[in-house]
Amino acid sequence: MTAVPAPDVSIATFRSGAVAEIRIGDGSRRNALPGAAWARLARQIGELGACRSLRVLAIRGHGDTFCAGSAAPASPPPASLGT
Repeated sequence: MTAVPAPDVSIATFRSGAVAEIRIGDGSRRNALPGAAWARLARQIGELGACRSLRVLAIRGHGDTFCAGSAAPASPPPASLGT
């Protein structure tokens, strides 16, 4: 399969003839995706769905986990919880 460049490493698309694969995440944090990656994933699926020569689209995660969901940015607890 040939890799198609993606805006970041959290979503990679591979295509070979009538078969495409979208691989999400990078294996860390159980492939949780940051918020902006969900919009890119939707765009990728839409673009591939519009391709008349495509017959199969597989979406998978890196490693043993498909996706744990959204990756929320780490933030400290509210000050009221720290006392």
